[in-house]
Amino acid sequence: MFGLDNSLWMMAMAGMSAILFVCLITLLICCCRKARKGKKNSKSLTSGSLQGLEMNSLLRKPGQPKAPEIPLANVQFYQELGEGAFGEEEDSNSPKTSR
Repeated sequence: MFGLDNSLWMMAMAGMSAILFVCLITLLICCCRKARKGKKNSKSLTSGSLQGLEMNSLLRKPGQPKAPEIPLANVQFYQELGEGAFGEEEDSNSPKTSR
């Protein structure tokens, strides 16, 4: 076929088959890992557990009181420390509040 020797043709087909086989195995492994990772993530979120979430410690627990709100009139500003992405930062003090 195409003027090639029969053994050369067979070696070329064997090489192409080997490359195709390796590509298919790699694709299969990637798909299995992705599916397994997806199951693991959905399992932790659907079970109602929030332990896997990074900000879990910032969430308020049931029955835990809110942080006290301090009126702006009770805050004494001393000096401006700088300015960042969320606005100005200032050194301040407020009287202690009773709980």
